[in-house]
Amino acid sequence: MRSRERAAIAGFTGMMRELLDAGYGLNEAIALIARNDISPLVAAIASQVAGEIRGGRGFTAALGAVRKAGGKAFFPDRYLAWFSGAEKTGNLAAAFRAQDERLTEAREIRENFRAVLAYPVAVVFLSLAGTPVLLRKALSATGAGFANDPSLLATAVTGCIAAFAVLLSLSAAFSLVAYRLVGRVSDETLVFSRLAEFARAGLPVTEALGPCLPFVGSRRFAAGLIRLRRDLAGGKPLPRAFRDTGLFPAFVTDTMLVCGSTGNLVAVFERARAHYAARDKRRRALVTRASEPVIIGIAGVYLALTLEATVIPILTGMGGMF
Repeated sequence: MRSRERAAIAGFTGMMRELLDAGYGLNEAIALIARNDISPLVAAIASQVAGEIRGGRGFTAALGAVRKAGGKAFFPDRYLAWFSGAEKTGNLAAAFRAQDERLTEAREIRENFRAVLAYPVAVVFLSLAGTPVLLRKALSATGAGFANDPSLLATAVTGCIAAFAVLLSLSAAFSLVAYRLVGRVSDETLVFSRLAEFARAGLPVTEALGPCLPFVGSRRFAAGLIRLRRDLAGGKPLPRAFRDTGLFPAFVTDTMLVCGSTGNLVAVFERARAHYAARDKRRRALVTRASEPVIIGIAGVYLALTLEATVIPILTGMGGMF
């Protein structure tokens, strides 16, 4: 999704949150946004949604009918899934509030991830620019040796290419690990955030788990939620059902045992959400602190391989020990 479209979705969500919290009705809020002159794209989105609602569609279906210029759906499936669950409870104001907070957090995570990625990107580009310079220096220093034995030049070039391939591989691996740790909100945080929202609206947990599944990226976690839903429908107590999935630590299940005895499921799910949100924050801080030494280590490996690829042929061309 392009940044302009992402900003428009965030703008529409934020405006809807403010208007619904201020007491405006759903249709009235959409009409007000459609008339705003701050963001033409946000106004166009609201106009399309208003037209679809007038045509008889429900709110989530109206969002799904909004199209980009090329005909593709404007709102992503996860966004639509969030509101399809909220329509069951009739509490769209809470859904917009939670979605606005999620989008704000996602923007902060993206900015943090870009900062983390700045190191590997800089190292790759500097290395890409520096490798030809190093080869040129090697040629000028031992031109005669390379001329007498062209295979030495081929060895140096092949070694530098191999070193650069190792650099790209290690940088890509680091970027992938960093994204998994800091580039997204964890499944647990998202699910417990949704469960807390549905609990406030009085929706049973067995019904609330269904709308949570579209937000889960891990197959193992999704399978655990399906088992959880089945166990709860079969009458298994909440703490035991969560424990038997094997997905949640004792802290979470013990909290459910204590708070669940009071019947306050909102407190149960909010505490679990706060636990996982704090874990996500610690992970992001850890990866951010570790990124610089890790990239220095990757650069060191690249430098060692490049020197080996060039220094050995240089010494050989000069009649050294190699």
